[in-house]
Amino acid sequence: MNKINSLNTAYNVTASFVESIPKKERKKYGQFFTSRKTAEFMASLFCINFDKSELRLLDAGAGTGLLTAALVESLRDSGYKGGDCHRLL
Repeated sequence: MNKINSLNTAYNVTASFVESIPKKERKKYGQFFTSRKTAEFMASLFCINFDKSELRLLDAGAGTGLLTAALVESLRDSGYKGGDCHRLL
């Protein structure tokens, strides 16, 4: 079974959007995007209780979902088996 790389997908969507809109225009509307490296770092800071069968995350920014995708990747890579992480995306 192929592993879906939701972080790469979210990053590619973000990069495409950022490249399509001039920085001055994004700034005018207060649009700022988390870098992939920052999202991965932030995801590494979560304290996850692996005994729980369900986890909930509120990504208040949730522009292209880069932080959420980084957390899902982190959970999957760490072996979390509590639920279907992909249904979150």
